[in-house]
Amino acid sequence: MQTYLSALGYDIWKAIKNGYTTPSTPIIDVADKKLYRNNSKGKNAIMCRLVDSDLVRLMSYTSTK
Repeated sequence: MQTYLSALGYDIWKAIKNGYTTPSTPIIDVADKKLYRNNSKGKNAIMCRLVDSDLVRLMSYTSTK
């Protein structure tokens, strides 16, 4: 999985490795938007490869870490 996520981009793998905390305020800064997007891409890649029983359990998570 690490190889696949790294192939999607270094920033996506870094978002997964370092974790991500969803801010409580709206995201305005361009750099923050990029972090959010990379976290979302990582979550999508992971969830697309899960079986249904695991997917239901993990759907509420906000961070890829």
